[in-house]
Amino acid sequence: FFSCFEGLMDLSRIFGVFLISFVLTFVNASDERRPVMHLTDDNILTEMSGSTDVWLMYFHVDWSLECRRLVPIFDQLAEALGDTVRVSKVMAEQAQHTVQRFGVSTFPTIKVVRMGMVYSYSGPSIYEHVYAFAHGGYMDADGGGEPLKA
Repeated sequence: FFSCFEGLMDLSRIFGVFLISFVLTFVNASDERRPVMHLTDDNILTEMSGSTDVWLMYFHVDWSLECRRLVPIFDQLAEALGDTVRVSKVMAEQAQHTVQRFGVSTFPTIKVVRMGMVYSYSGPSIYEHVYAFAHGGYMDADGGGEPLKA
């Protein structure tokens, strides 16, 4: 009786290892497909210089609960906007010069950049509103855009 029980335990361990491997493979694959660009002081010029793309930029800090709440929304926006808008995250602690350059003083901050013009988002932090802003609503923003600081 006990030898049968040991056989089931071995089978259970094998199944457990298989299941964990499968889940880790799936999680890693989904991370690779996520088109969110992480911008830092080191890579922002390389990525954005001369770009004619529309960039949705999410400035955040790690210690803010509101910032953490928005992270999955920006992951969803990246998937939904696909090739039409480049979604990026800027972690303030790792990009202090970039934060200053874009005039960011509170977190979270959402901006759209297109052709050297910066448009600040001031609406609610709700997926549908941010999507509409990034997908052309920025052109109707109050006060229009401001030139990007050098």
